Amino acid sequence: KMLASGDAQKALKIVLADNPLPHITGVLCDHQCQTVCSRVDYEGTVEIRGMKLKVAQAASIPAAATTRVQGKGKAAVIGAGPAGLACAHYLALDGYPVTVFDEADSPGGVPANVIPRFRISREDIAADIDRIKALGAEFVFGAEARAIVSQKDGTAGTGQGTPAGVDVAALKARGFTSIVIATGAPVPRDLPLSGSGIKVVDALEFLEAAHSGNHEFDAAKAVVVTGGGNTAMDAAR
Repeated sequence: KMLASGDAQKALKIVLADNPLPHITGVLCDHQCQTVCSRVDYEGTVEIRGMKLKVAQAASIPAAATTRVQGKGKAAVIGAGPAGLACAHYLALDGYPVTVFDEADSPGGVPANVIPRFRISREDIAADIDRIKALGAEFVFGAEARAIVSQKDGTAGTGQGTPAGVDVAALKARGFTSIVIATGAPVPRDLPLSGSGIKVVDALEFLEAAHSGNHEFDAAKAVVVTGGGNTAMDAAR
């Protein structure tokens, strides 16, 4: 209603109240809610995903955090994907010092580093991330982050066996008093196959390699994609 009345900024405030990533979700959300929308048997489902994206692209509100919280420690968020970004948004919005760690070289997680660029633009991803940075959230990437956390094998630092391999002692030494694990689900499930001699690759591993320009799979003559969801379709394309 706000967007229809011409007040895009108020519409964006409504969206941001419970969705800190309106650009990313506006493009990538699989909008299952629309299949059970209460209007589906009348004029048709409410196109809520597309509407939120249109609002996010139509307006811009300066990021404004509340007064910085003093004396309550600071938070470390492990993982700079959608979950970690959302957590950092709400913490920073309420004035809590928060730092996001990710072993990748940039934020965004799967949307930025795995999902193909024909599915979502860098501009849409950056719009959400830049807003969180403007709220005061800090980010640590690459080698410095890997010294504290390993998101894949759970063996980094002295935190072996802890969730995602977090080196809790190293984080405490930096003054962090709260830790949020937001590493997603990076460990694939095995697909039992009989026979031998055929290379089996997890779809996310393949998409990440393709996304980074890795030509490891260029020589493959025949490829079987097992599955029929969005990830399988991205891999096949």
